[in-house]
Amino acid sequence: MIKDFSLQEATYQIRDCYNSMKEVFPFIKDNQLWKGLRRHKWISLLTLISSILITYILVCNCIDFFSAGSLEKGVVDIKLGEEIDEEKISKLKEAGKSLLLTGGWKYLFLIVFEVVIFFFATQTLGILKDIKISPTFKQFLQAERRMIKVMIRNFITAILISIPIHIVFGILSMDSLIHITMFFIHAYFIGLAFLDNYYEQFEINIKESSNRIYNHRYASTFLGVVISLMLYIPLIGPLITPLFGAIAATLYGHKNRLEHLQEELD
Repeated sequence: MIKDFSLQEATYQIRDCYNSMKEVFPFIKDNQLWKGLRRHKWISLLTLISSILITYILVCNCIDFFSAGSLEKGVVDIKLGEEIDEEKISKLKEAGKSLLLTGGWKYLFLIVFEVVIFFFATQTLGILKDIKISPTFKQFLQAERRMIKVMIRNFITAILISIPIHIVFGILSMDSLIHITMFFIHAYFIGLAFLDNYYEQFEINIKESSNRIYNHRYASTFLGVVISLMLYIPLIGPLITPLFGAIAATLYGHKNRLEHLQEELD
């Protein structure tokens, strides 16, 4: 069952999500969440290495896609010296912007960092519920498999949604709005991935989790937008984004008691 939405409901979700985000860093400091990583040093190492690689790939993509000289040289090499016109270069730049703003690399990022997301989600929920939660390696593997399924599902859905969007905006000659629209759509699915980690801890399946998160789509989208923007901060962004998103999503989920089905549907 899907809730009917009003502007008031949308405003409440965004405000509540924002307030949850403001609590993240004080929550980390007060509860010293980093100490838990001492039992899982491999997570810290994986986070650092992955953050460096993600930053390197992002910087390389920015240089390749936004450098007119690189574009012109690359196309000249492919065309064996054929003269390049401005329209072709403009189209290639536009494709680059599309990849950077809405590309699947963000989905891959979440898959790579799922162990970090799951760890901080479980630690946060344990503190909020006043119970001790210590994930096993088997649980980390299960969380990773679930994230892969969620992101494949999200990626396919986003592609299907993008088809009519491209057609409609193409007919209306509003191509510039395609990337902006898709950015917010991908942001929703990114936020969904973090909120799904909350539902996973209550053994709620992916389909049911997705349906419930849709009732909080404004919060999910807002969370996804903030996370997407944070990812572009070199090195620091990929390093802090997984734990920031995991804690913010868990705080939001706990405040709104998202695990209770009947209250979700009423």
